[in-house]
Amino acid sequence: MLTLACEAGATPDEFWRMSWREYSCFVEGHKAKRNDDWLRWRELMAAMYNTSGNMKKGKRMKGKDFIKLPGDMLDFTPSSTYKQFVAACKRFNLKLPEA
Repeated sequence: MLTLACEAGATPDEFWRMSWREYSCFVEGHKAKRNDDWLRWRELMAAMYNTSGNMKKGKRMKGKDFIKLPGDMLDFTPSSTYKQFVAACKRFNLKLPEA
């Protein structure tokens, strides 16, 4: 834990004075900043590639094509249909949401 806090920029003295909540917020903020840096770099890579003239006609690259990040896994398509959803709601005695 101390190593991660120091990596994020805290001194050991600051680390030992932090509450659990402060530590958690501090580390999450550091992770978000690092993720934003990677997002920026991969979009820059895609922009450079797309303007270099090396790409095939009509094939533009996106940042996701260069570097996969943990947040990319959030992009998903639903695997169940509405009928399956209704059947699951009935099976578990759940009220269907109003449309």
